[in-house]
Amino acid sequence: MIGSIPRFPFSLDPLMAEAKRRARQRRALVALGVVLLAGLAVGLTLALRNPGSGSDGLGVTKGMTAQTVRATAGRPLRVVRSNPRNPDCWVYGTHLAVCFKYGRVDYVGP
Repeated sequence: MIGSIPRFPFSLDPLMAEAKRRARQRRALVALGVVLLAGLAVGLTLALRNPGSGSDGLGVTKGMTAQTVRATAGRPLRVVRSNPRNPDCWVYGTHLAVCFKYGRVDYVGP
């Protein structure tokens, strides 16, 4: 018969509970870090993108038809009709033009 088996002088339950709490805390910190990095990436992408490649605030992009441009951006301040080699351009404001080629937007920019 086995005599007395020495017991631990402490219980393992509080240690396991603390380990689980710390693991949850680590997971929460990692998740927060991932969300912050994703937000930083989106912010930098929007801040540093090339202004000539987007819509310049009108919501007009390359390839849109004239009807869609009018519905999206409204009526232009003036229309520039040029010679047959150059496309027609619609001017919005003082530094923004939308130029068409073959009935579709070919250029959006200053």
